[in-house]
Amino acid sequence: MNFKEYIIVFALGTAISFVAWVIVLFNIDPSTAGTLAFLAFYLTLFITLNGFFTTSATVLRSIFQPRRKLERIVTISLRQGVIFSVMLTGALLLMSQNLLSWWTLVLLILVSALFEFFFLSLKS
Repeated sequence: MNFKEYIIVFALGTAISFVAWVIVLFNIDPSTAGTLAFLAFYLTLFITLNGFFTTSATVLRSIFQPRRKLERIVTISLRQGVIFSVMLTGALLLMSQNLLSWWTLVLLILVSALFEFFFLSLKS
């Protein structure tokens, strides 16, 4: 795949997941919804955020690091997109359960940073 095909696939997948998230958002009543509805909300939100962050990071990396291989750019962008999406979705989940405080947020950021440092250390 070339760069244009990667971006089209990522953008199309992100758009589809965004539409799914909007459908879940507007068609499910949280007061009567069960666990499956909340799972659908957070799963579609995670996929949408991951697609957005991965696509954005891939485009930015290809602009600012044009000499790198496309596979390497996509791998790094996907990994960081997943980590950042897990962090944001986790923070929203904790907030919905009234468990988010400043120290849990700092802990979530530190765990995310440790995952990134772990993956960076595997390369060297």
